[in-house]
Amino acid sequence: MIKHLSVVNQRLRTILFTILVLVVSVYHNVLIAEEPTLSPIISASEPDYPPHATITADGQADGFSVELLRETLKAMGRDVTFKVVPWGQIKQELAKGKIEVLPLVGRTPEREAIYDFSLAYLTLHGTIIRRKGDDRINTVADLRDKEVIVMEGDNAYEYVTRDNVTSKVILTGSYKDALLLLAKGKHDAIIVQKLMGLQLLHDLEIDELESVGPPIIKFKQQFCCSERQQRIVSSFERRSFHCDC
Repeated sequence: MIKHLSVVNQRLRTILFTILVLVVSVYHNVLIAEEPTLSPIISASEPDYPPHATITADGQADGFSVELLRETLKAMGRDVTFKVVPWGQIKQELAKGKIEVLPLVGRTPEREAIYDFSLAYLTLHGTIIRRKGDDRINTVADLRDKEVIVMEGDNAYEYVTRDNVTSKVILTGSYKDALLLLAKGKHDAIIVQKLMGLQLLHDLEIDELESVGPPIIKFKQQFCCSERQQRIVSSFERRSFHCDC
């Protein structure tokens, strides 16, 4: 698992470098020429969605997607400030316009009516996480009568409710909490973005859980913005960047 995470993280760094080179070559000085004295863009990030959104030792936003947004806006002549808060709060503040741009948001039917999205720069896949040796659970069909944990408001939550995966949905505030609950013998399984789930298992040193089955959903990850900052996201759409993990 550690080797897999290392390879994927190296791919993400390569994609980041490629995107930044292209963005700089196309958009450098465009926004500076139009609006020379702009205040920093207001953004936010989750504390524990590795490797895409994490925090530093002093509590500052970090991670692949945070760095990607920061450097992209820098190349376009803009500064950005991040606050670190739970995903549920981030969603509400973005909808109200208190947050202007987000570095990592999965596009779903439920969100298209509320937010503006860039083109996807990353496709991630979902998985089932179960306790090791629990042979009752191998596919989504096996979850029909099971207690499935998801983070409230996450893509996976929207998926299990939209597709009626189970009537026994258990909500948590973070996937860290979800993994710790399952490892302690509570509930039956978790649906989660696979790379992030494996990274959290590694970081939390949890050996009792495992990922099983084929990919079950795709997470199309994009920049996302409030209506008044749509121009910034649309400028990123003029070229297509994509990594499938």
